[in-house]
Amino acid sequence: MQHLLSPPPAIPGQTAEAVSQLRGEARQLWFGIIGRPVRFRTLDHDRYRTAFVANNLVPMSQTIGRSIRGNQHTTVLLCDAAFAERLASGDEALDTARTSLVVATDDLLARLLAPAAQDAGADQRLTHAINTATWGLIGHLVRHNDPLGSLRR
Repeated sequence: MQHLLSPPPAIPGQTAEAVSQLRGEARQLWFGIIGRPVRFRTLDHDRYRTAFVANNLVPMSQTIGRSIRGNQHTTVLLCDAAFAERLASGDEALDTARTSLVVATDDLLARLLAPAAQDAGADQRLTHAINTATWGLIGHLVRHNDPLGSLRR
């Protein structure tokens, strides 16, 4: 998206070559990432970690949303050790956004749901309103998840 929003300057007669190069770089990145096993804890680039967390957030919120339709009581158990490795192993050290998908999800949602500044422009206020409508419920559920207090607070 950054390439699309801020494309490199076009050189007359070389647009097709620039597009081809951009497409090649994107395909190389995409297939390089999805072509290998991914462990959350070993992702070394913040961009990939954020994408991983966001990618997991969508099906998680859809599953929870489907389960609570009709005002049904729902219990969500994040029982795989991958969600909070240190808590699951009994480690004394608290989980961080690096070791726990739950903590990383909470951090991402906190950033998305942070109130716009007093002097924020219309675009920022609109983005905040959209984020709140889209992610507010799951943000509340993750933030008030019982084990989260055990993870790092």
